[in-house]
Amino acid sequence: QGIYSGSFSSDGTLVLTSSCDGSVRVWKAGVVKPRSINAAHSGCVYAAAFSPSGRLATAGWDRTAKIWDLHSGRCLHVLRDHMGPVYSVCFSPEGSNVLTAGKDGTAKIWSAAGELTLTLKGHDAPVKCAIFSHA
Repeated sequence: QGIYSGSFSSDGTLVLTSSCDGSVRVWKAGVVKPRSINAAHSGCVYAAAFSPSGRLATAGWDRTAKIWDLHSGRCLHVLRDHMGPVYSVCFSPEGSNVLTAGKDGTAKIWSAAGELTLTLKGHDAPVKCAIFSHA
């Protein structure tokens, strides 16, 4: 039940990890004890990412991605449209969109308000990772 993903906040002061035990943890750089966020995914949390604006997103085995308020730990939006586990999640550089990818062979772009805006199809196998360009 190891760690599936890890990422730094944009200012480098926080580390975000996700695990197959269903947990997401936020670590302050240099502090041993993390703050846990109840990811409320049933099963593995394959990916977690910070937004530039105090939110985070998680992707899970339960076919959903979720957007959370970093400070309160409250789930803001549940992104449901994948037909299998969601393996990857990230925010666009400005934080207005979320990109997910999954076992169903699709990548999906969502508004940060949780609305599906585009489904990218064409892969014949699971999509394990998708990212936005910073250019």
